[in-house]
Amino acid sequence: MTRSDHADAADLLPLERPGGRAIRLATLVADVARAVDPSLPRGRDGSTLVQIDCDVDASIAVPGHATTVRRLLESLVRSAVTAAACDEPDSDVPPLREVLVTAIDTGHAIEIEVADSGPVRELASVDRVAAERVGGSLDVLACAEGGTAVTLRLPHRQAAARAA
Repeated sequence: MTRSDHADAADLLPLERPGGRAIRLATLVADVARAVDPSLPRGRDGSTLVQIDCDVDASIAVPGHATTVRRLLESLVRSAVTAAACDEPDSDVPPLREVLVTAIDTGHAIEIEVADSGPVRELASVDRVAAERVGGSLDVLACAEGGTAVTLRLPHRQAAARAA
């Protein structure tokens, strides 16, 4: 799925479903990409300097806390866009500037990665706190080819009580 793909309005709202039912992650990511798009850095000709691409399987769902996860993803994507937009010293032509959002369901957790082509960056402590609030964690990795990859890991919840 790319940023230009459109989801039905029914898929976008509400972010929190009654009864805490799961929300499709692809819907959240598409919503985040649309929210961040107006604030993307622009060139002198008005063209977008940073491209946001998303590759999230439509079958992956985020149980509960969709609003908190959406806010966290928006923060991570905005930070990645800012990093990707940084000018490279001694370069007349900017390199491809992109942010890539991917996700997989490992069976034990949903792992969402937000990677950028900018300089290596630190993670905001508020993002770590938000991840912990939904029972998740954040890992930061400096990519060998440049940029930063931030992985949000949301473990699947097991029922608190099981029949003996």
